[in-house]
Amino acid sequence: MGYAYLGYPALLRFLAWSFPLPPPRLSPDWQPSVSVVLACAGETGLVESRVANALAQTHGALEVILVMDGVPLGPDVRARLGEHGDRVRVVQLASSVGKTEAQSRGVAGARGEGLVCSDLSAAFEPGAVAALVAPLADREVSATSGELVYSGCAPETLYRRFECWLKRHESVFSGALGATGPIYAVRRSQYVPLPPHALSDLVGPLVVGLFHGGRVHCVPEAVATEPLPSTPGALLGAKRRIAVRALSALPTLMPCLDVVRRPRLALAFFSHKLLRWASWLMALMAVAGLLGMGLPGWLLGVALVVAVVGRVRPGCWPADVAAYVMGMAISQVGAVVDLIRGVRIAAWKPTHRENIPP
Repeated sequence: MGYAYLGYPALLRFLAWSFPLPPPRLSPDWQPSVSVVLACAGETGLVESRVANALAQTHGALEVILVMDGVPLGPDVRARLGEHGDRVRVVQLASSVGKTEAQSRGVAGARGEGLVCSDLSAAFEPGAVAALVAPLADREVSATSGELVYSGCAPETLYRRFECWLKRHESVFSGALGATGPIYAVRRSQYVPLPPHALSDLVGPLVVGLFHGGRVHCVPEAVATEPLPSTPGALLGAKRRIAVRALSALPTLMPCLDVVRRPRLALAFFSHKLLRWASWLMALMAVAGLLGMGLPGWLLGVALVVAVVGRVRPGCWPADVAAYVMGMAISQVGAVVDLIRGVRIAAWKPTHRENIPP
């Protein structure tokens, strides 16, 4: 665990500084048409504001494809969206198929050269789309990833900042390991349809790179904001779901561990993904080792009590952090159990506070 969370970041910082990949070659002639694909699984109250947010991006030829994932769109809303003409198109699915499949259904009718995939719960900052698609002018860049900022202060916010820091440096050294779900882009011609249970923002960009060559490039200037999940339980449920979908895709991503053909990517994938997914097991081994060294049991009991207090009465930062760490370990264990049981998750309902109907 020390290497995964401390040693690897330090090593990555050194490697990114000492052996950087060449920066993307930008071109003023690269002005692709763009299709923004938004999948709606229940956040109908956000549809109009989110579509307006996407259309307000400072990019020339831009269309929005709204995929209603088994959720009906009211006639009034549909009529108002129709006022945008062919810049907004609605794809109505009869039943929920999940974000990954819904995105593929939307992409099937996309007309843009560049595809920007996002969530309805997120919102683009000004200039995000233009910054996101600009590096795709370089054929060595197979996909781009923006950064997600949570509108709230919590341990998850700090963890997100840490992840963004890693993604930036991995982008320089090896290429980023996947993309940020609410804001990433690929070329329409290179889009790879995925199984419904696959984690699209992790698997899709990496698979495009493996199939077509190139790397995933992080674009810090492309920012999306999103509210935190409504409750700690919802956050941990989302973590468990994401872990199950990532672990189930591991066989597809095994080429990322090819140390002969892709040594940089293999180092990053092993250190950032594999070790992180196994951190719960390493934590149990560490606790067992400490107990074997005579660590007083009451110290572990105090740590557990602090974590429980953080879950029951949030607001105290030490307790909140302890609860967050405990919850992360529990969600990872749950994901492994789900994977062994053969659970595959394709569809789910939104959990963000702003998405919950009154």
